[in-house]
Amino acid sequence: MEENLNIIHIVLGKGNPNRMNGVNKVAFFLADNQKKTGYPVTMLGITPTPFEAVDYNYEYNLELFKDLKIPFIISPKLKERLKNIKKPAIVHLHGGFIPSFVTIAKILSKNKIPFIITSHGAYNVVAMKKNRAVKAWYFPVFEKKIIKRASAVHLIGKSEEDGLRLIDNSVRAVVIPNGQTVKTDYPEIVKTEKEKTVFGFLGRIDIHTKGLDIIAKAVKLLDNDIKKQIAVKIVGSGKEEKLFKELLVKEGVNEVFEFTGPRYGREKEMEIASFDIFLHPSRNEGMPGAVLEAAVQQVPVIVSEQTNVGEYIRKYNAGMVLAENNPGELSRAIKEMFVLHKKNKLAAMKGNALRMIKQEFTWPKIAGDLIKVYSELVFHEQG
Repeated sequence: MEENLNIIHIVLGKGNPNRMNGVNKVAFFLADNQKKTGYPVTMLGITPTPFEAVDYNYEYNLELFKDLKIPFIISPKLKERLKNIKKPAIVHLHGGFIPSFVTIAKILSKNKIPFIITSHGAYNVVAMKKNRAVKAWYFPVFEKKIIKRASAVHLIGKSEEDGLRLIDNSVRAVVIPNGQTVKTDYPEIVKTEKEKTVFGFLGRIDIHTKGLDIIAKAVKLLDNDIKKQIAVKIVGSGKEEKLFKELLVKEGVNEVFEFTGPRYGREKEMEIASFDIFLHPSRNEGMPGAVLEAAVQQVPVIVSEQTNVGEYIRKYNAGMVLAENNPGELSRAIKEMFVLHKKNKLAAMKGNALRMIKQEFTWPKIAGDLIKVYSELVFHEQG
């Protein structure tokens, strides 16, 4: 532990791991696991309700500051806190295109406090095309200043690296994926041979981004005999749920699909345990936590390259990666996995999925990998 490095995470919110906000979940698990290694770790949360108590346990020091809801303006208390950070220190910003981070980065740079930023998927190619008109002026005027001042940009997948390189090839980028908690008491579902093969999706019902239209059209392409023997379970909710159900009726496959609504905690684990194969043909992701949640419960997965987990799935033979993210390719993958399941030949993939998580994605490993980056930036490059 080099000179008791002071680690500070900054996030919009309170770092609550029990909410749908994926950025807050990641910040929590990083901070919590880094604290367990013995480093002094603090999370600074920017929230509309800084005086309300949090409803979760944490190991690190948590300090909450008022979100003034004024772009680029931070609270005087937060400004003072940043100016008085005890060195040696590293600050880790979580999120891209956040106006308050422009101000924070400026203060840190002025006080010679190194920082790293994780955009959490905001810099990948597809994300950069969203709201293109806004980002066309915001990025060069504001976001690029954060990147230039940062000691490094932490990316969670190759698509982010590709997107960032298109914008600025001079930035120091570090690619480290998100992690996954590994437990020993996951639920088990006992099935009979007569039950249908369950393909599952877990996440926000966003038709285009999550590739739900690809799933619908892929199922339509299946032979009728296979359609009768499978079920596609959708676990989650979203503004486009009604629209997606209408699409299923239009494609004539609505009877194959089942909607459970959102699930959390043990109920979510029970739903994942009911899956035989997990589907995630997303068009745009940073690092999909749902894929990791399925894999840790030994559910083989079918994913697109855009999920940024394809290289790991191939390396460990933990499922299938679509050569092209389209209905035809997904339909072929569903058929192949269906046949393997019927012949009881998925045991190896199930074991490989868990092995992949244990060797590549545990939070202690991810937290440790980032500590190595912190130390290099603070001590080795700055002398």
